[in-house]
Amino acid sequence: MIFNKLPLCLFVFLSSVSFVFAGQWHQKAVEPLPREALVKGLEAYWGQGPQESDIVDPDMQIIEKVELEDHYRWHVSYMVEKDDKSYAYILFPKPMPTKEKSLPLVLCPHPTNGYGKKTVVGLATAGTEEELQKLLQRQTGLYLVRLGFIIFAPDMAGYGERVLIDKPTSRYNFEHVEDFKQKWLKKWPDARFPHGKQIWDIRRALDMLVEFDFVDTDNIGIIGHSLGAWTVMNTMPMDARIKAGVANAGGTLNFIPELWTDHGRLQAFLEAGNTYKNMHNMFNIGIMATAPRPMLYIKAENDHRDYAESWAKQAEGFRIINDYYKQKDTNGGEGDFDVLLQHSGHSFQKDAQMFACAWLHKHLFGQNVTLSLEKAKSILNEE
Repeated sequence: MIFNKLPLCLFVFLSSVSFVFAGQWHQKAVEPLPREALVKGLEAYWGQGPQESDIVDPDMQIIEKVELEDHYRWHVSYMVEKDDKSYAYILFPKPMPTKEKSLPLVLCPHPTNGYGKKTVVGLATAGTEEELQKLLQRQTGLYLVRLGFIIFAPDMAGYGERVLIDKPTSRYNFEHVEDFKQKWLKKWPDARFPHGKQIWDIRRALDMLVEFDFVDTDNIGIIGHSLGAWTVMNTMPMDARIKAGVANAGGTLNFIPELWTDHGRLQAFLEAGNTYKNMHNMFNIGIMATAPRPMLYIKAENDHRDYAESWAKQAEGFRIINDYYKQKDTNGGEGDFDVLLQHSGHSFQKDAQMFACAWLHKHLFGQNVTLSLEKAKSILNEE
């Protein structure tokens, strides 16, 4: 595995880490089902939302172009449904990428914050020092563009510019999100909001982005914190164009051992109705559908109570998941399910950000891991 050779390096600068699991221990998993069967099960869970026939021309419009000291920022709008316009920032490192020198793309869905996309690109404002420190943990897109990635940071439905009612935004934007939910479910009563909508919106944005010749379409990643991590864990299984993903402090995996070790139980679970399903146990299916594409799962043992209570089961789960990844990785590649466990609550501390940025740099640029770590460390230490 990619980090096994550097355990001392990892522990030197990841001060809040409990330990890093990168596949050293493993237990046998059942032979994997075809990805198509797993995706079909996930589609059934997400319900009857918009379909392929509902895809529209994105009609991307550039609202503003800004040149900054170390990168360019575009403010854009684009259509995700015929009556739904989305907004995003696209960040480009200097010099501007070209067809001849295309660059990896990282999707950066934002956490729960009324500012939406501004949160991950360093444009959100803080009233107190505590708020400022939290925002510095959220602006992953800004750090990644400085590492050489193209960054796409969209507003999720009910956040940022994607609000439908004339009321002030707030930390959680409950009123805006609820208003968007009611109007969207009126169109798609059998779909799931917000996460089903987020999957659809990210995939439609990706349809648009892969058409740009300056995007290295073989190296697309996704990273998110909190709500953004849920988006990572829900979207990556559904779209194989995403090569690598990082989920920090997102939904807790409710590991169900028999789904990984018994074909009959797995098939029965996929065919069952949604009464006993939720995103926590559907993450089992999502991880299966993601494999062997690399995924980094970052979680703090003191994040939420549900995580602490299920910790022992999750630890065993990581071993079995690792074996599943090994079985899926038939081409001798670097498919990894890597886990970073820490003790810093519901946060994205600098050491974990360094690790995550270096991990993406390694997988999408194909750099030596030591070089990736040093680059990430130099970028984040400037803050």
